[in-house]
Amino acid sequence: MRQPAAYAGGVTVTARLVVHHRAPAQDPGAVERAYALFEPEFRTTPGVLRVQLLRLAGDPLAYAVVTDWQGADAYEAWRQGPAHQRRKTPLRPYQDPRRKPCYELYEVLSPDAALAP
Repeated sequence: MRQPAAYAGGVTVTARLVVHHRAPAQDPGAVERAYALFEPEFRTTPGVLRVQLLRLAGDPLAYAVVTDWQGADAYEAWRQGPAHQRRKTPLRPYQDPRRKPCYELYEVLSPDAALAP
C-alpha cells in the first residue's frame, strides 16, 4: 500500500472520497458486479491508497465506494485529468440519484487507530 505525503508540520492529511450507489430492486447484485469490473484497474490509479465497497447494513440496495487518496490534490488531479474524463466506469449507472451530489470528499485528519483488546 502506498503511503500518503506528509504536509507542513508533519501532519499527514489524506482525502477520502465516498460515492453513493444504489442497486436496482430488480437486480440487487448489479453494484457488486460493476465494482468487480471497476476495482482491479482503478486501484492502480496514481494517488489512490485504498478502495473499498461498503453496503449499508439496513438497506441491501445501498452501497458506497470509499477511496482513500494521498490528498485532495491527488484526487483533483485525477478528477480533472484525461483518464477520468474519457473513462466511463461501470459503476456510473448506479450512482444514487437520491443524493445530490452522489459523492463527498473528506479530509482525513486522524490516523487509523487499532482499538486495544
